[in-house]
Parts: sequence; C-alpha cells; structure tokens
Amino acid sequence: MENSRVTIRDIARLVGTSTGTVSRALNDKEGVGEELRNRIKAIAKEYGYVPRRQIQREVMLVWPLTHTPVTSSYIRGLEVLQRGLNDNQCVMLSTYKLDPQSQIRIMRNRDLAAVIYFCCAPEQRILQMAMRSQIPLVLIHWESSHPYVASFVSDDFNGGYMATKHLLDEGRRKVAFVGPIKDYSPRLRWEGFCQALGEAGLEPLRWDDTVLRPQELVEQLRENGVDGVFAWHDHTAQLLMEAFAFHGITIPDNIAVVGYNDVASVVEKTVPPLTSVYWPIDQACAWAIEYLDQCFNRKVPPRPMKVKIMPELVIRDSSRAKRESSSVIS
Repeated sequence: MENSRVTIRDIARLVGTSTGTVSRALNDKEGVGEELRNRIKAIAKEYGYVPRRQIQREVMLVWPLTHTPVTSSYIRGLEVLQRGLNDNQCVMLSTYKLDPQSQIRIMRNRDLAAVIYFCCAPEQRILQMAMRSQIPLVLIHWESSHPYVASFVSDDFNGGYMATKHLLDEGRRKVAFVGPIKDYSPRLRWEGFCQALGEAGLEPLRWDDTVLRPQELVEQLRENGVDGVFAWHDHTAQLLMEAFAFHGITIPDNIAVVGYNDVASVVEKTVPPLTSVYWPIDQACAWAIEYLDQCFNRKVPPRPMKVKIMPELVIRDSSRAKRESSSVIS
C-alpha cells in the first residue's frame, strides 16, 4: 500500500471497522470510543494518510434516465441538486444504471459522502450496505418508511385528489383518469382520483394509453359520456387535446381536461391553456440539500428527514365550468 494512495477505506480494512467510523474518528466526531479513535488515528499516521480536501467529497446520484421523462420539472430539480452539492463542495458521481451491481461497485470503490436516488429506490442489499458504512441515503420523489432512509416527495395522492375535485366542482360528473397505475407516481395520482370520486358517490373510470388511438377515443367518449379527463402527465393531456380537436370535440364545452406536472413547454402551447398540477420537485430537492448539509457539517448525524410537499393546482381555461348550452358528444 503506497502512502500517497492510502484512503479511509484502507484504514477501515486495517482496523476492521466501517469507513463511517474511521471518518468520524479522524474528524473528531461523536459516536466512536476513545480507544478505537486513538487506534484509528495511530494507523492513519503510520500509513501516512492525508485527509481528502473538501472538494473531493463525493456523492453518488442514481437516476433511471431511460425510465424518466426529461422535462422541465426534472431538469429544475436536478439543477437545485447540482447547485446545493456545489455549495457543499461535493463532486456528483451520476449513474443512470439501475443495475445494483454497478451501484455496489461504486460504493465499494469510492469513499462516498452520500447516495441520492432520484425517482427510484435502492434494493435491500444496497440499503444494508449503506447502513453498515453509515452513508446517508436520500430518496427524492420516492417515499420510504425505513427509519434509516431520508425521503423527499411531492404528495401525488393529494395532487390527484385536488385535480379530480376541481373537475367535480366545475360540474363534471363523468370523469376519466388517463394513464398507467402500476408505477409509483401514477398509482398515487389514481388513488387520489378514486378518493375524490368516491366522496362524490361516483364510480372511477380509467383509460390506458390505447385510448389515444383516434377510433378508440371516440368510442370511449360515446360509450361512457365522459365530460372530464384527468391525465396523469401533461404530455398525455396534450395528446388528448390534439385528438379532441381533430374530432371536433371542444374544450372545455364538451369536455374539460386537467394534466399533471405543469410542464411549461406544454401548458403554454395547448389550446386552450392546460390546467395542471404543479409538481414541486425543486422544493423536494432543496429539502434534500438542506438535510445533506446537516449530514456533512454536524458532528452528530441528524435523524433522517421524511418530507412530503403539497402540490399546487394551477387553473387555466381547459377546465372551465361546464356551460348549460354545451352539447353531449354524439
């Protein structure tokens, strides 16, 4: 082992403890016995360990690029993360691979200060590895009840509820949800949708993506008499609005439309402007940075935070109240 290459991981291996314990001992933080602290410092001195400079603090970001739409909302959140990590003099190691082995290799070969999962969650073995190494583990846009894991999410259930309640309050009585319900976010939005309809004594109706086929869409409208649509994402809402326009179905007179995420490039271009639920991913990321700042700069690690942020309904012309003179689609 060359002196110039000695790392915290090397010292941990020599002592027979975790990298987190070595880091706390070398930085005189609490949670390490005096005898063990002295032993760690003695070995570090013996092998010529040179502390990393602050700029070398490394954070791994796991982001499922192939499964995540790159919209203004996501970019806005990632920009908040990048600025916050820069302020804490961190280097961000990004990996777009959901393969746990790839993540484990990085965790084993780097002296990580934290691991962030953006719109995804770690497998159990990675969670256990982070706990053993005492690496702060942060989930953004993915809720966790595990006491070791910090999570920062938008309240998608209430977002779906308020979107649906708005359509009902505007006089719509046959409202359809358009989107999948298997994945994390759309499932919660669907559950909020069902809650609002249940309180109104109405049955939930869901369309999957096949409804975007022109003939399928017209048949569904005629068969179910739908007068309101809640789309799980603005891009889906945009496609629906284009299909409605093609078939001469007017918005909002014949049908009202509400989207989700409040994507600027979509809501500003639809005709009429699209009502949407603002997804506060930037706020979730700001909370995550605040938590990591405490992890990096306190002697005693903080308790993992669990933050859920209420989204905001931004009402535009696509969901105006149903007019008495509006005709039923035939």
